[in-house]
Amino acid sequence: MYQEIAPFSVKRGRFPSGERFPRALDGAGIVAFDPTIYAIHVLRSREGSAGTMDAHPRAIAVLMNWAFERGIDLRARFETLELISPSEIIDLRDTLRKRVKPKKIGRGNPL
Repeated sequence: MYQEIAPFSVKRGRFPSGERFPRALDGAGIVAFDPTIYAIHVLRSREGSAGTMDAHPRAIAVLMNWAFERGIDLRARFETLELISPSEIIDLRDTLRKRVKPKKIGRGNPL
């Protein structure tokens, strides 16, 4: 299985029908599997605004970048039902509260 590489970012694409759809990308520009499946099955079925559809994958990308920076393997934690600790929750909360400005690099918007 392909090992996704940080940092993760979100890029919005457009289907031939005109529908806009955000997709999470890893550091190599490859679509991140789990966040994209979530966006397809949950967000797309809700038919929310483009901004709302962007917000969820962006938050997931921040989570994945946060975990990578701390050496946390989220997939292994979820598989073993070992969730994040109280101190990790506080750290993640603080990270999510920071205003992250996307840097324009190429065609994507890294976080």
